[in-house]
Amino acid sequence: MNLSFYNLPRFCLALIVVLCLYSVSLESYAYDLKDYYPLQVGDSRLYLSSGIEKGNTWYQLDRESVLKTKIIQGVETYIDGELSSNCWNQEFEAKAWDHEGLKLYQAADCEDENYELMDPVIPVLIAPRELEVGKKKAWTAPFGDETLTIEMTLEAVEDIIVFSGTGFAHTFKDTLRTLWQSGPEKCRAWYAKDIGMVKEECTQIENDMVVNENSQLFAARVGDSLIGSPLRFWQGEVFSFYLSQITTSGCDMIMDLSLIH
Repeated sequence: MNLSFYNLPRFCLALIVVLCLYSVSLESYAYDLKDYYPLQVGDSRLYLSSGIEKGNTWYQLDRESVLKTKIIQGVETYIDGELSSNCWNQEFEAKAWDHEGLKLYQAADCEDENYELMDPVIPVLIAPRELEVGKKKAWTAPFGDETLTIEMTLEAVEDIIVFSGTGFAHTFKDTLRTLWQSGPEKCRAWYAKDIGMVKEECTQIENDMVVNENSQLFAARVGDSLIGSPLRFWQGEVFSFYLSQITTSGCDMIMDLSLIH
């Protein structure tokens, strides 16, 4: 390509304009968060959570399973949690996406036969449908007798390596790094496209003390994909039911043991 001295400044100016337009188009691109928080019946995610309490570090495995759909207020919602009969460890949320975002239609929690049901008249918005990098969205949401102000910011799009602490390490490409804030609680979370949340770091103040809790994706079954390994060893056998679907009927338990080995 031959450029005369006269044409060079014009060429450079055109190049700068193109690069600026390209940069602006990247910054103004709105990501559809529904792609990064899929709701499909049969999907299960297993998280390794940890925190520090009174100087001691604790660990636990938390499971999120989309069990079925349920029509609430004329909308097909997805039941995410654990279901059982006779109030046995029953905990779930009914959620669905629409043009505004991810909304909570119902939530239930049962522990020691103490049953609590949250059934809002108007579905509660818990995440916007779209966000741009560097942009923040704020809204109010009623939770029981309180009305919370929630802010969510899309901070960056970046690759992240997740370590479970048991030898599993996975690089998730182009995750959305978000910052969620409400009152004294602040959570930074990373979401991978078509998978869901892969890491979360939360900080809140309780009784004038700073409490930190972290979660990392340990294993997941999303669609036809298996990420990580939930397998466990017991008396020489390899087994797992962490990503299986569990239902109960009276005292009988039925499990979809699709990952038994």
